[in-house]
Amino acid sequence: MARRGVPFHPDAETAFEMAKSRIATYKGTQPVFTDEMRLLVQTIVLDALVIAPQPVARGWVNTSLMAVGGLVRWAMFNAEPLNREHLLSQSTRNRFLNLGTNDLLDTSRRNYRCRLDLIATALTTGPVEPTITRPLVSGEATDPHTPGEIATLWVWAQGLRPATRRDRTLGILVLGLGCGLRSAEQGAITPESVVRDEHGVHVTVVADRGVRVVTCDRVWEDRLLTLVENAEPGRPLISPWRTEPTTARALQTALAYTEHAHPPLAWFSVRSLRNTWLTQRLAEGVPVPMLLDAAGLESIEALKAFLVYLPTVTAAERATWLRGRGVAIEPVRSAYDDTEDDAFVGEFVDGDL
Repeated sequence: MARRGVPFHPDAETAFEMAKSRIATYKGTQPVFTDEMRLLVQTIVLDALVIAPQPVARGWVNTSLMAVGGLVRWAMFNAEPLNREHLLSQSTRNRFLNLGTNDLLDTSRRNYRCRLDLIATALTTGPVEPTITRPLVSGEATDPHTPGEIATLWVWAQGLRPATRRDRTLGILVLGLGCGLRSAEQGAITPESVVRDEHGVHVTVVADRGVRVVTCDRVWEDRLLTLVENAEPGRPLISPWRTEPTTARALQTALAYTEHAHPPLAWFSVRSLRNTWLTQRLAEGVPVPMLLDAAGLESIEALKAFLVYLPTVTAAERATWLRGRGVAIEPVRSAYDDTEDDAFVGEFVDGDL
């Protein structure tokens, strides 16, 4: 850090030649770059030396190599064209910064964004629009989905390629809309977590908040059982080709990348699927304590945000609900109640006050 702004040499010409030598030694790792990838990074950074503070500093060159090298590596992994015009375009830089730098700290992402914007301004013709980095979680879709949107999402997910992307997205839809699971909870569900009996299909969820059992919505039962049949024991349902659970961040990143690569008609997230499940349970009249337990919520305050999404009812429907269903429910007796106390209360109420 102390040497970040120190030039290669006090003389600008000498520092420039030393910067060229440093660029020539760049190899690229994780994995090792091909000759085409290495030469592309080297030429971009070499041509960008004209906009570097003079005399050129080692830190400026190293940061530029890391930013451009990360962009080229991401493009290679995602089958993007490996040419300067495509890599430095605003759309490519935007996608890289928002989908390909999730393992970096926020400060590093900002440094990459500033450096790539600066290099793109210098090496491309015409006006260059700045890139925008956005958090994948706080900007995600949260509103519950309509039945039409749910049907559309299911059809859209069926057509995704490759098969791994399709299977993961279908699994996210099933566990989100059928059981209301969070991102971290979905990634840890295995075939052993799912049990079927005469009362339905039940999923055991092990989370930081404890262990709970969620009964799957009957609409999604068969689809959940299909996931179980296609996964090997101990493998995650949403990614049966993996041996380790999928982390919440990895799942959210993969889903965001899928939606940007193949935009659906209705944008969604794990949170919006869970919110849809919660809203449907409230609309169906599931008792609040039961819903809090199934959803892994600790306070009724968490449900207030969903009241605005509940369907409006007519005066007659409201009266029917408030009137009751004509079914007597035995009240919960206190642990201190006994026969003698009941008799005493009866005498007290019936007597003169």
